[in-house]
Amino acid sequence: MKETDRHKPDYNIKSAAQMSGVTTNLIRAYERMGLIHPYRHPGNNYRLFTLDEVEWIARIKKLINEVGLNIEGIKCVLTIKPCWEERDCPNSIREKCQAYRNYNHPCWHVKTELSCCPADECYKCSHYISSRQHPKLRYPKED
Repeated sequence: MKETDRHKPDYNIKSAAQMSGVTTNLIRAYERMGLIHPYRHPGNNYRLFTLDEVEWIARIKKLINEVGLNIEGIKCVLTIKPCWEERDCPNSIREKCQAYRNYNHPCWHVKTELSCCPADECYKCSHYISSRQHPKLRYPKED
């Protein structure tokens, strides 16, 4: 499988739930809490998930149930390196950015109108993808 295929929104919520071992309601809850931001199909607003997101959903479940992290702990780690630092945004952009003002929430969970960060394309954003790879969010038995 090519790396780009891992970041292509191919799975509906039912498939994502089956593959990750969680319920569709829990996936919706993870979205409300800001742990995920799936692609929304423009024609019907259905959620579509990438393989990377499906694996992340399964890892969230393990981090909570087996490692003992809670949602706030996961969100805290997700915000360790903020998007404006990774993108090296100038102060003129930061001042207008809701993610900068709400730095204790993942940027994909904060509504923004800036053209540098289209909210409907988080699934392919390098910051969204790399934030979930922080060593503190790796399940202990993972390579």
